[in-house]
Amino acid sequence: LVHDYNNLLLSCYGNTKSLNGNYEISCGCGKERGRHGGVEIDYSLLLNPAENNVNLYYYSLAGNIVPSIQCSDKEKEKVNYTIKRLSLDSNRLIANRLEQIDIILEEIKNLSKEERLNFISSLLNENKEILTPFYSTMKDTFGFILNSST
Repeated sequence: LVHDYNNLLLSCYGNTKSLNGNYEISCGCGKERGRHGGVEIDYSLLLNPAENNVNLYYYSLAGNIVPSIQCSDKEKEKVNYTIKRLSLDSNRLIANRLEQIDIILEEIKNLSKEERLNFISSLLNENKEILTPFYSTMKDTFGFILNSST
């Protein structure tokens, strides 16, 4: 059902071989109960990606997704459940997040403050038809540049 329209919110290309030769399954592919010892998914604990949950988690500079310090205990439980159930902390996703951060750092290292501001503003423009890969990671990592200009 990866390509079924009604399942797209939690689908992704999770069958990428890792460095150790194992396949790392994440996102929608990770919902399958067979990957969790036959345990059915608890949708009351799974964060809904169609809702604005951005204040419940952030992406660290190490590429991990972690609960926000502002979360209540119940919210932390939901964030941690979602991370674990969807394997959002897989080595593949962490490596991809770090790769994107490195690409942006390389792009901005020789830019002036104004050029850097314009570049990051364009990168984080939510009105674009297609957002930057790992947009949330980029926003958490580089959004301060926009905030420091005001």
